[in-house]
Amino acid sequence: MTLSALQQTNHGWAYDNQLSNVDTDTTAMAIIALARSKSTTQQVKASLIQGQNYLKSKVATTGAFGYQYLGKTVLNANSTAEAVLAYATKLNTVKYVNHSRSIKTQNVSPLTALFKYVNSTGSIKGASSQLYGIGQVNLAIAAYKTALHHRSVYTIN
Repeated sequence: MTLSALQQTNHGWAYDNQLSNVDTDTTAMAIIALARSKSTTQQVKASLIQGQNYLKSKVATTGAFGYQYLGKTVLNANSTAEAVLAYATKLNTVKYVNHSRSIKTQNVSPLTALFKYVNSTGSIKGASSQLYGIGQVNLAIAAYKTALHHRSVYTIN
């Protein structure tokens, strides 16, 4: 089954392919994979746009992203980093990392929100694993900086 075929009816993706478990992390990863595939099929193009729209609709007013747990959205650095990575994958969405709002009530960019999770020691607030948290935040920042030069962190030169 192709990745675009696993997209749920709300236009996001879930780690277990269940509509009730759609989240921004899995959706961001699917967007990155579809964008990097460079597929030109209508199905993939439509799936990518719908996924990007889903992701844009899930940003909090604080600019952060989160996952769903017991009916609540848990905003965190890792989900925000995944969204930044997804936005930085395409030139038409990189603006949502730091310059344009995804929703009218958003008052902070995801990049600014991401930096608010970094402690003065360099550790990541609320991360279950500092190795994972720091790595994901650094990759997201590198992806954004690279995208500004029309390149990708996923390209090996």
